[in-house]
Amino acid sequence: MKFEILCSKKATKRTTILHPSGQHVPNTTRILAMKSKLLVFFTTVLIAFLHMGLIIDRVIYTCPFDGTEIVSYEIRSRLVCETELDMGLSHAMPWRYVGQCEVCSFPMYQPDEPFTPEEIEQLKVYLASERFQKEARGKSSYFALGVLMELQGESAENIAGVYLKASWQYSGRDPEYMTQLYPNTFRRDYREAARRAMTFYDVVATELAAVKQSQGDKMSEEDVWRYIVALYLPVELSRRMGKFDEASQRAERAIQLLSDFSDHFLLDAMRYQVKLIAAKDASQHDFDEDTVRKWELWLEKQRKKAEERGDIF
Repeated sequence: MKFEILCSKKATKRTTILHPSGQHVPNTTRILAMKSKLLVFFTTVLIAFLHMGLIIDRVIYTCPFDGTEIVSYEIRSRLVCETELDMGLSHAMPWRYVGQCEVCSFPMYQPDEPFTPEEIEQLKVYLASERFQKEARGKSSYFALGVLMELQGESAENIAGVYLKASWQYSGRDPEYMTQLYPNTFRRDYREAARRAMTFYDVVATELAAVKQSQGDKMSEEDVWRYIVALYLPVELSRRMGKFDEASQRAERAIQLLSDFSDHFLLDAMRYQVKLIAAKDASQHDFDEDTVRKWELWLEKQRKKAEERGDIF
């Protein structure tokens, strides 16, 4: 499964920096608003960069609607380690981060070629719509992108992956920092992003259940992965929200539906979820080392396939 579905436009500025995890990064305006903590923040980030070995490009785009600078990041080194149960670090590099316009909240998902005049006009309609104004303004870049993709009629799987990324942005991995960016809202917004991701993953799981029923053991490796992920992530997200009864029911049902794939490494994680749910543990946890090792091998295999196709994975 490819969580990053977006490509970036040719940038007007590009500088190389180091970044710890590919998680949400403040744009220039917000950084300037944090002058008192700027030195400490970047010192901490630099240490994390050097420790984890991540190198990314900091890219500046121009919003096609109001000319505002948009900061984005393109991670060029590879990292598959310390993977969290919500898959927050499960990337094979390169990985591109979606920046956001400070003025109109447009999430810069532009592909390599500029938008056509027709696309610009259609996007203007979406951005001015009551739904986008109500649901996306003031939200994180991936949350705003999820709303935009719903308006555009994108696939359930793509929308689910984007709202999952929004949940990473709001997950509270650094509560003090998140409170600075989204005062008094990030925990509530996390729940909404997670809820939307779950809703769309349920749609994906239903679609792939039909594929499994028709194809049986001939179901492709990619579809098996997509099916397991679509059943697994709602378990994790409902647990993280403290909805233990729902998480338990989802986990039990998923294990039954996936009995044909009981040796898949993500089923080990599903069984781990059952233990966390029984303990009423809603905190963030990492996959165990054995699961991460199996995952690394799987990601490497998918990366090679993507390179052969000429895709960015």
